[in-house]
Amino acid sequence: MILYLRVVPGLGIAVEEGRRSELRSHPVLLLSDRRRSMVREANFIAQRQGVRPGMAATQARQICPDATVLRYDPSSYSPIWEDICDAVRQVTPLVEPVEPGQLVADLTGCERLWGDRVGSIIAGRVAAVVGAVPWIGLSSNRLTAQLASLQEGITRVETGMEALFLSELPITLLPGLDARLALTFQVLGLKTIGDFAALPRDAVRQRFKADGVRLHAWACGKDDRPVVPPPPRPSVTFEKVCEDGTIEEARQIIRLLADRCAQELQERGVAGMVVELTLRGEEYSPRPRPLAPPLPERRALQIVKNEEDQALPIPYRVHSSRLPQPGVTPDRPEPAPTEGEPHRLPAHHRPAARVLLRTPVQTAAPLTEAAERLLLREWNPAHPPQAIVLRVSDFPSPTQLSLLDNRIRSLAEEEQILIARYGDSPFRHVERIDPGNILAERQFRWERGMQA
Repeated sequence: MILYLRVVPGLGIAVEEGRRSELRSHPVLLLSDRRRSMVREANFIAQRQGVRPGMAATQARQICPDATVLRYDPSSYSPIWEDICDAVRQVTPLVEPVEPGQLVADLTGCERLWGDRVGSIIAGRVAAVVGAVPWIGLSSNRLTAQLASLQEGITRVETGMEALFLSELPITLLPGLDARLALTFQVLGLKTIGDFAALPRDAVRQRFKADGVRLHAWACGKDDRPVVPPPPRPSVTFEKVCEDGTIEEARQIIRLLADRCAQELQERGVAGMVVELTLRGEEYSPRPRPLAPPLPERRALQIVKNEEDQALPIPYRVHSSRLPQPGVTPDRPEPAPTEGEPHRLPAHHRPAARVLLRTPVQTAAPLTEAAERLLLREWNPAHPPQAIVLRVSDFPSPTQLSLLDNRIRSLAEEEQILIARYGDSPFRHVERIDPGNILAERQFRWERGMQA
């Protein structure tokens, strides 16, 4: 069983609304940090007014002038996204993040341990982290689960029902569909995934080549792509609890942590280029989070080919200005506010301060210098830290280090050969010079050995 999870309408919107509950009742736009500002995410209220992701910021402000405009801050959202992935990894280790806010996981064998409520358990754990209930799709393959996650709540497609579930969906929902192929499908009158799946496979291969064959297999409900977790990023991390909470004590702790990190790096034979310093306060200490109540699970078994109005109420949009855009996304009800105090993100999601070094380091002195600079930048006397965490990561590949070592070794060998032949004099390559006016010397007579 494959699970596809989405944080809707987006990870950044969910985080900002969790931090400021008043944003839930106003249109919110998250702009990308590129030179040409584009709308990266928009909440449901802004989308109902016509704003779409990928739209220019100036056009979005004209459509929705009263919107709250924020900048997308990946350094602030990345720790929360890592916590979401860790919450899913507590159920299954096969988790592949697709992009911030979307992930795919392989639940094969997990239902024996967690039962049929595995989707609700994951949704509850993710909601406890980000403060928004994710949309989840469950199916036997990756594509069907991805498209099933476009419905609110938890949607389960039973095994053998994949082609039937996909048959009435718009063909523009197929991933990897470029503008040229989408225009061709529109000219041929192919509107739904079922229309494309009904074509003979040989005809698809002859007309659309390898890309068309791959899309045709997906349209028929066949997708054998596995879930491939990303390789773990090696790092060296040490933590120590503070007692006094003074900056002098913090500097002593940093020196101690730098010595430990340097010793570990030297034992591993690696060097790091990224130094991260985290100041944890009492309010930032990890604590258990309550699980959200289980969500109802809808099974996609009510779809019958001969039934009228088979089109599923799935909101969709095409992320390209060159593709034909579908209709306006239907209105979705806003999530009901929780009773009592509005939800706020746990404060321990405060991002770590980090610095990128020019050269890899594995000794204590440069680590201490970099960490102390971060300490002076992040220090707040009003909130002294309860613990300090020092992390060194981003190790260069052994190939790069070996090339550098080989170059240095070859230069040293050449130097030894020259010393053995002509001595250790700095001017061993010349026969006659004027020591009183070395800079004005223009003519040298080379020895015979150097000519050979």
